[in-house]
Amino acid sequence: MQHHRARRPGRRPRTADLDHRRQGTGAAAASASQARFLAAKLIGSGRIDVAPLLSATTPVTDANDAFLLAGDKSRAIKVQIAFA
Repeated sequence: MQHHRARRPGRRPRTADLDHRRQGTGAAAASASQARFLAAKLIGSGRIDVAPLLSATTPVTDANDAFLLAGDKSRAIKVQIAFA
């Protein structure tokens, strides 16, 4: 049986609360969160090169095209939107 913290009346669940329920509770959820944080840190520092995974980089002005391409798994693995 899972126990959830009681919310104050009228308070809407935060995104983190919803994510927590989807992934589970306890050590497994904490471990997944730590893994995502570590992955973002390693990618951001350049220690992990994600370029081989990118099928395309699209300027933000063509974001609609980027989402269409990303949705077509026969043509793309990951599509990056460039903001600058």
